[in-house]
Amino acid sequence: MQRTILEHRRRVQKALKESPSLKSHFDQVFDESYQTARRLAVIETGLAIAIFPEKSLFTPEQTLDPDFLPES
Repeated sequence: MQRTILEHRRRVQKALKESPSLKSHFDQVFDESYQTARRLAVIETGLAIAIFPEKSLFTPEQTLDPDFLPES
């Protein structure tokens, strides 16, 4: 799973580097994207949506930080 996280972070960072104006869009859609991710997690895991926090526990900056992983 860590490989997948790192790969997606790399893709987003590349897109932001190629189009810096996307950064403000990323910040605007962060919460909406998290809600989509919650729904995908429900489908992927079969767990109830209530298991996943309603709001992201991490900041947009943390989600893009290649060295950041939450503590287990």
